[in-house]
Amino acid sequence: MKSSSPEDLELPSDATAPGIARRHSAQVLGSWRLSSLIGTVQLVTSELVTNAVRHGGKPILFGLRRQDHDVRIEVSDGDPEMGPAAVLGEDSESGRGCLIVDLIASASGVETVPGDGKIAWAVVSDDPPRTED
Repeated sequence: MKSSSPEDLELPSDATAPGIARRHSAQVLGSWRLSSLIGTVQLVTSELVTNAVRHGGKPILFGLRRQDHDVRIEVSDGDPEMGPAAVLGEDSESGRGCLIVDLIASASGVETVPGDGKIAWAVVSDDPPRTED
């Protein structure tokens, strides 16, 4: 992921990165008129960015993509290795971060980018829950 649109942001590789990404996501979702998703997107963003800071390599890039009623959150870092925090569903520090992402995102994963590290991603949906008739 290259920082190329207003929804993309290069983050510092330190403890300030999650807060910067949360504030940016609130601004972007507000401009997309998806304010109802801000809290959920910020939670997922915090988990993915924190993992990149703790376990990834520089640079750390954060991006949001709107896909109809969904928001795809992407966090890339320069380390191609799939360490314990890169495997969604595991978190070597607390055991909960990526499990939270798995529970609240409609989809998530990690993709290796040859020669450019990896991208951890998650999709948060704005679709109302379907009910059985």
